[in-house]
Amino acid sequence: MCTPTLIAPMVGASLTGGAGMFANAMFGVQALSIASGYHGAKQQADATYDYNVRRQNATIGSAVTTATRNYQRLQNLQQSLVGKTAAEIMQSTSIYRKSVATAAVSAAGAGVEGGSLADIKQEFAQKQGEFVSQKIAQLDYDTYDTLLRMEDVAAQQKSVTEGTIFRPIAQPNPMAAFAQIASSGAALTRQFGTFPEV
Repeated sequence: MCTPTLIAPMVGASLTGGAGMFANAMFGVQALSIASGYHGAKQQADATYDYNVRRQNATIGSAVTTATRNYQRLQNLQQSLVGKTAAEIMQSTSIYRKSVATAAVSAAGAGVEGGSLADIKQEFAQKQGEFVSQKIAQLDYDTYDTLLRMEDVAAQQKSVTEGTIFRPIAQPNPMAAFAQIASSGAALTRQFGTFPEV
């Protein structure tokens, strides 16, 4: 430690007796104050850092949970849309086949043959084809919309994650504290020491 009584001979001063004891006591108080300030600042910086890390982890964890839930919901929606469309097409196809069979039997019972029966079957096939095309087009649109919504979920999660990244606060520098203590010792030596006249 660089107490004023040890510094005095190095700078050509005399610091003895009551002045030396008082300078050393003042030095001790100032050094303790500087060290306590450094220690308090370090504890505050560490506590702030720990709080920021916990808050960041909680926010990111919440964002991941929310994104996972939203992805799952959108995937379930997509599977539901595919299943619903397939069921509607299958039901429509079944109705189409029954309608064609019923029309053929009715036409045969009425004595209609040849081109007229083929025209009836063609009309039913055309309507069925239009229905299936419409359903597939709607499914394509709904699938594209679902994919866009999934991209939105990913963008939201990225935004939340990047928004919670914090810059670590600066830690107090122990060298600055040591320099303050040394400066205090030199200042007390100048204040209480006796320098030879030149």
